[in-house]
Amino acid sequence: MNDAEIMELVDEVRRCERAVQQAKNALEIAKRDAAVAACPYKEGDLVSGWDRDGTSPAKVDKILFTPSYPYYDLRVLPITEGGKPSRRHRYAYNVLDVTPYEGDE
Repeated sequence: MNDAEIMELVDEVRRCERAVQQAKNALEIAKRDAAVAACPYKEGDLVSGWDRDGTSPAKVDKILFTPSYPYYDLRVLPITEGGKPSRRHRYAYNVLDVTPYEGDE
């Protein structure tokens, strides 16, 4: 195999790598769109029911895709005693139990 043939194969590898990266990017966008469409909440909403006791308020930090029903999960920032969102995120224990927060903000 001469240098020109090798370079042609290397170019093909690079084209395939770019195509794979573009497909990965499109997949991430599709996952995000599906999760946001399935989720009844928006990032920044206050919710409760995210924890085991079901009463603590939290701010929705990020909506994540899951491949099974309900097709989304929530990453939340619990509201501290001072009324501010915690810096440490948590994940909703059961997203189907999450409801809009009805308490004082």
